[in-house]
Amino acid sequence: MLVKFWLHITSDEQLRRFTQREEIPYKRWKLTDQDWRNRDKWPAYEAAVQDMVERTSTLGAPWTLVEANCKRHARLKVLRTVAEALEAALARSASKSAKKSPAASARRPCPFSEPVGAREHGQEGVVEVAADSSRRSSAG
Repeated sequence: MLVKFWLHITSDEQLRRFTQREEIPYKRWKLTDQDWRNRDKWPAYEAAVQDMVERTSTLGAPWTLVEANCKRHARLKVLRTVAEALEAALARSASKSAKKSPAASARRPCPFSEPVGAREHGQEGVVEVAADSSRRSSAG
């Protein structure tokens, strides 16, 4: 599984972040003279990013463009995208396994997909947690 992200911020947001970093002593090291010089090349960088995305985005590994002016929004979008990609990859893997071997469906399920029963492990009186965590039952 490959997930690619481009986190895009506007030129104004970059300027705001640079200015803020200059004012915070423990973040000042992140900013260099080259960062300031490269701001003059913003249009060229935007064109290069556009080119990169168009040339390297594929069905198997598309780019996810993330609006990143708001860090919270950007982080949530990245997390959601990764979670969705993992779910899709697991579904594809399960589908391939089932096609390869008829006995695959009879195999024991992944321990993380269902609650583990107390009887499976010879433990009496262990509480099982249902998929809906508000429902609990005592194993017996």
